[in-house]
Amino acid sequence: MSIGEIISIALLCIKLAPAFLLLVLGLRYLFYNPDGWNLDRMYEKYFHGRRKKKYRRFTQNIGFVLLIIGLIYTWFVVWPIFEEFFIENPK
Repeated sequence: MSIGEIISIALLCIKLAPAFLLLVLGLRYLFYNPDGWNLDRMYEKYFHGRRKKKYRRFTQNIGFVLLIIGLIYTWFVVWPIFEEFFIENPK
C-alpha cells in the first residue's frame, strides 16, 4: 500500500465522519428519552435555564436541525464519492 493510497483513505474517512456523526446525533436527539441524558438537562445545568414548556422541545429541535444538516451534507459530499460504484458501465 503506497503513501498516496493511505492519504486517500484518510481523506475519505475525514469526509465520511461528519456525515455519520450528524446523522447519529440527529436521530439520537430527535427521538430522545426525557429521563436520559439530553440537551435539556445540559441547558438547565450549565445555563441555569428553567425547564419551561418551550425549552422541553429544545433537544428535539436541535436533533431535527442536526439531522437535516447531516442529510444535506450526505447528499452533496458523500453521495458523489460513492456514486461511481452504482454506474452500470464505468469507462
